[in-house]
Amino acid sequence: MNDNSYALARAQYAAFGVDTDAAIEQALAIPISLHCWQADDNIGFEEQDGVGRQRASR
Repeated sequence: MNDNSYALARAQYAAFGVDTDAAIEQALAIPISLHCWQADDNIGFEEQDGVGRQRASR
């Protein structure tokens, strides 16, 4: 990617009336939370008391 990539994209979006700088500022103002449950998928919930027994009793 060259140094002009964002400037070129900004110009293309501006042709459609989009202010990319304002859009980025708005996006950055939205708090988000990302959760990672890979460890639970492997061993977390499967090893807790009660969970495995409930599954086995079906």
